[in-house]
Amino acid sequence: MSKLMDWVINWIGSGVKRWWLDFDGDSSYADCGADASLEDLPGDSGFTIDCWIKVPDEQLAHYGTIASKYDTIQEVSWGWYFVIDYDTATLGGVAIFQTIPAGSNTNQMILVEDWTHVLMCFNPVDAKLYIAIDGAWCTYSVQTAAVGVIGTDASIPFLMGALLQDSAPTSWLRGGIQWLRLSTGVRYEIGVEFIPPDMCPPPDVDGITIEIWALDEGTGPTLHANVHDPTNNGTMTDYAWYACEEEE
Repeated sequence: MSKLMDWVINWIGSGVKRWWLDFDGDSSYADCGADASLEDLPGDSGFTIDCWIKVPDEQLAHYGTIASKYDTIQEVSWGWYFVIDYDTATLGGVAIFQTIPAGSNTNQMILVEDWTHVLMCFNPVDAKLYIAIDGAWCTYSVQTAAVGVIGTDASIPFLMGALLQDSAPTSWLRGGIQWLRLSTGVRYEIGVEFIPPDMCPPPDVDGITIEIWALDEGTGPTLHANVHDPTNNGTMTDYAWYACEEEE
């Protein structure tokens, strides 16, 4: 039985309605602020970002940003980002260090027009970024290890659906996000397949959860953070909410 059908049964039985958030690829994004709890995550402990996404079957001529804490400031970029290359339907990520950034681009493609669990983590042991799709770890066309001191992203806001270029949002996401979570450390053992958490409802907060946005408001521009509310709450621009429904 699919995870989506599991959720449909749960929804009918519980009377709880779940939602997902659509990003239009042109101007919609969420700004979740620059609280200290979100600073410099690819540091000594590493971090993991994971979520459920759905992207259209379109060959768009740009990258779509799942999430970022990144900006170009005086021609020097700082922070990190997790993106989709729409032309190839592959995933990529970068974490900036002062000598060589960590960077990875997958060989594997995500499914389009279907909900997919995606994950990126920074492993401080080898200073590399690793990416998984539906619980399977990817191989890479590019995977470089970071060298040097991490470039701090303090004061740079955490964004869903875009990244900053000279403090202006760009590289918009075209598609939907069901929930999004940040964790400290490497949440799943690299190289070992794992079962992703359910799409609906979102996972509970546990001991390594830095933050999770359940995206279950269903209305309005505010995305409530489950760990640090209101400091990590997001403000959505050009948003659209949709109720979860069974896919054809």
